Amino acid sequence: MNPNNIQVGSVVRYDGGSRPEYGIVVQTYYDQGDLDCYVAFWGHEIPTQEETFGPEHQPYILRYYAASLEHVEGLERDLSTGIWKWRQPSDD
Repeated sequence: MNPNNIQVGSVVRYDGGSRPEYGIVVQTYYDQGDLDCYVAFWGHEIPTQEETFGPEHQPYILRYYAASLEHVEGLERDLSTGIWKWRQPSDD
């Protein structure tokens, strides 16, 4: 069961602590019918500038059930630069 449409590459938020934490799903697998995820977390926000991905901003990897994560819409990575940006709403 994948309740939040989470897959590898999804930007997610975990609200179980005192402040929300943001990360990117790096691996998914099913454990006894439930979807588990390994998530690379950066803390309370995802770095959006290329220079913030240096050694001082290394993510930490944690495992969570997909049901405890919220899929964050609108943040995508520019593959040519590696920079994360909020997607602009379309005028359609």
